[in-house]
Amino acid sequence: SLIAAPSRIAWQLLEAEKADLAVVGTPHGVVIPTRFEATPLVRYPFEVVCLESHPFAKIKAPKLRDIVKQPLILAGEDSSSRMQFDHLIAKAGLSDQVNVIMTAGNVTSILNYVALGMGIAVLTRPATQALHVPADLNAHFIHRDLSNFLGYDHVALLHPKGRHELSHVRVFRELVIQGLRAE
Repeated sequence: SLIAAPSRIAWQLLEAEKADLAVVGTPHGVVIPTRFEATPLVRYPFEVVCLESHPFAKIKAPKLRDIVKQPLILAGEDSSSRMQFDHLIAKAGLSDQVNVIMTAGNVTSILNYVALGMGIAVLTRPATQALHVPADLNAHFIHRDLSNFLGYDHVALLHPKGRHELSHVRVFRELVIQGLRAE
């Protein structure tokens, strides 16, 4: 079985031995337990996405303080990108200033809300590149790289050390490593 779940949920399934492996984001500050082997796969830069017509689009080099003032549409709290965002906002002492107006479970929904003019989004670059067309076909998005202060979403493949690995799990793990490292 293959289960698509946010990183925190996938991690919990692996810890509860309800999964053989998990492809998860590993947010800054999260320590991978020593009972798991972690294979780093890729890292994705964070970016802000807004409509070309949104006032925020005029800011060429946005800072964290500029972002938290905006109506934000973010991924759910169990996603690695959200955990990373929340951690860095807290570290900067800006948690009480964040204006999250909506969360969504998938990137297409997030960008559709941005296309409707409801706010701006903080996402990772590959997420914004692998999308369906937004509901508003006339929506023109602006993308601003935030990796200089929000960093990257580091994606790793986790699996338990020392546990017998079934052959189909090994093959799948090897395919994931090969496929994601090629990006």
